[in-house]
Amino acid sequence: MRGAPKLTPLISALGASIFLQNFVMISMKAKDQIFPQTIGMKTISMGGVSFTLLQLVIIFSSIGLMGLIYWFINRTRLGIAIKATSTDPFMASLVGINVDTVISVTFMAGSFLAACAGVMIGLYYGSINFTLGYLGGIKAFTAAVLGGIGNVPGAMIGGFLLGIIEALGAGYFSSEYKDVYAFFILIAVLVFRPAGLLGKGVNERA
Repeated sequence: MRGAPKLTPLISALGASIFLQNFVMISMKAKDQIFPQTIGMKTISMGGVSFTLLQLVIIFSSIGLMGLIYWFINRTRLGIAIKATSTDPFMASLVGINVDTVISVTFMAGSFLAACAGVMIGLYYGSINFTLGYLGGIKAFTAAVLGGIGNVPGAMIGGFLLGIIEALGAGYFSSEYKDVYAFFILIAVLVFRPAGLLGKGVNERA
């Protein structure tokens, strides 16, 4: 699908996601699975703010992973090769970059981060089901679009803003529509600022 229009891989990825989701639903018989709790839920108070040890571990783990992916993309030869390949695969291959290897590593890195997110979600809620990944993927895509596709710091900021907007929307309006706010944000960004908050428009030359 590399030579196909950019919309084709996106639609095929959504189709594969729906297939895997329903496969897990059938294999698990549509039942929630208990996730083992390995971190205590001891409450800690500091400066009038209360949080649990698990929440603290999730926060610092997320910051560490974001720092790791930023360093990998911007400070390693393989990360620079990933940026070059995403910009122009043909020119990247001409300067000696193995495009197949770069694409494989990119998929593995994305899968690793998704797995880490799944573990943290499982630890936080104490259970997992076949719908968690799909909704999380939609929100991750929205955060990436909000911050600017291809911009790692932008995606991080987009994720924080999306979480804050969802929390405020649930508090001031209705918690029943908490997951809908992500779609409203996605539509608004695509209409008014397609490049995202930190993204820059690029003029292609023939």
